[in-house]
Amino acid sequence: MATSAPQAGSLFFFDARSCKEWLKAIPLTNIHQAQQKLLDALRMLNADSHFLPVERLTSMELMRDKLSYLLNEQRSRYAGKTYPLSNTDMGGWQISNQLLSEMETGYRRCYIDASQTDAVLAPHSALIIQRMIRYIGLGMLMAGFIYRKFDATIWMRLHLQWIEAESRSLTKTRVKDSIGTADGYSSVEQAYIAVLLGQLAAITQLTSREIDFTDVVLRRFSHKVVLSKLEAITQADNTQLGVDLFSSRGAEFQSVFNDAANIRILNVADLSKSLRRRIRKLAAGETTLSLELPSDWSAEDAAIQLTRLHKLWC
Repeated sequence: MATSAPQAGSLFFFDARSCKEWLKAIPLTNIHQAQQKLLDALRMLNADSHFLPVERLTSMELMRDKLSYLLNEQRSRYAGKTYPLSNTDMGGWQISNQLLSEMETGYRRCYIDASQTDAVLAPHSALIIQRMIRYIGLGMLMAGFIYRKFDATIWMRLHLQWIEAESRSLTKTRVKDSIGTADGYSSVEQAYIAVLLGQLAAITQLTSREIDFTDVVLRRFSHKVVLSKLEAITQADNTQLGVDLFSSRGAEFQSVFNDAANIRILNVADLSKSLRRRIRKLAAGETTLSLELPSDWSAEDAAIQLTRLHKLWC
């Protein structure tokens, strides 16, 4: 089905191909300006009711790649800054937040199409939910970068994505993800666990560099954690790491959960083994690079961070 060119004052592009060309033309010399251009385009795309569903999803994926670069550049500017931020830096942070919100909205629009009206998008439902979870998690992360707390109700929005995927048996479906993982593939489960563990790492207490280290560890090792229903887990130790899907909270260590039906347990046994093994090898003199950890960290400092994360997660 052909698409018509956009009318004056409407979208900057009218299909995925013209979106790709438009994105290439955005100058990256001014990050703030480039983010604003992308934000304007996303707002118009999300408000456009005539965009073909498959073209919408493809355009969202193209903009996702561009946004990833812009966010990394913006995040690097917070390193070493004093707080509160200057008006300019705070303005950049607010635009980044708005971009993440619009990306979530755009993928949510794609999911509505996939669920209700568009058979072509239906096979991509797992990918779309995975993307929504990623952008909810990135919104939480952005708050941590300037030591702010986010609205606790965001947790419920995150949990609802998991509930939807679980109800459709989509949690373990592998999807391409060249941005959020080490091997280029992810799943709803892996993205959801990464958000839970990321927030359990007490992001608001970390420096920008420490947050980046934690992010690398999550990209490399979050697939080692598995989510299970409470009744499927048996452990000698009564204390378990679980999340209540009907709450406004993230994962917590508890010995007693009020409603087993709403609880999902994070099995961190394999994650614990991987972290402990690397802590031992770092102490024995191996380099961070050989252990798939950030190469710009010393073995001693990396071991300190891994020990901290192991205590919080395992």
